[in-house]
Order: sequence, then structure tokens, then C-alpha cells
Amino acid sequence: MTIFLILGAVAGLYVLASYALPVYAGLTCAFLLLRHDVGHLGAILGGLSAGIATLLIGQGLIAFVRSPMLRVGIAFLFAIPAGIAGFQAAHALGSLATDNSMLL
Repeated sequence: MTIFLILGAVAGLYVLASYALPVYAGLTCAFLLLRHDVGHLGAILGGLSAGIATLLIGQGLIAFVRSPMLRVGIAFLFAIPAGIAGFQAAHALGSLATDNSMLL
């Protein structure tokens, strides 16, 4: 039973890894729009549209590009932010599990 929970969590994280770049692009666009005084609704809609556009452009490029090297490059563009986010999440969970304070 425990192995199924672990495998399910890994599968869920694997699926979510493809959304790291669109989420990052959407959040960046939303914060940029907020800084330029577009308003909250405009920033939310702009960030959402930027994230969806990034995802659709990436999926379209993977579908239409025939060169394996270009496909690998596009996959790396989506995998690098996912790797960074995974490292940060593992580091945060690890720091919660351990005590780094020195006892004198």
C-alpha cells in the first residue's frame, strides 16, 4: 500500500513538471503587469493568458518539429524550471526535517 502512495506521488509530480515553465511565465507576467499599474484583474488575466500561451506554444512546437535535437532542446526548456522547483522543494522539506541550529 505504501509503495502505491509513493508511486502515485512520483507520477503526480512527473505530470506537474511539464507545467513549471508556463506557471513561471504566467507569474512573471502577472507581477510585471502589477508593477505597471494594470490592476489586479488585468494582471490575473494577463498572467493566465501568458501561461496558457507558453503551454500551447510548447506543445505545438513539440508536435510540429521533426528534428530530435530541437525536440530535446524544447524539452530541456520545460525541464530546467521543473528541476529547479523540485530542488527547492526538496531543500525546503529537508530543512524542515533537520535541525541546523548549533547547541552550545
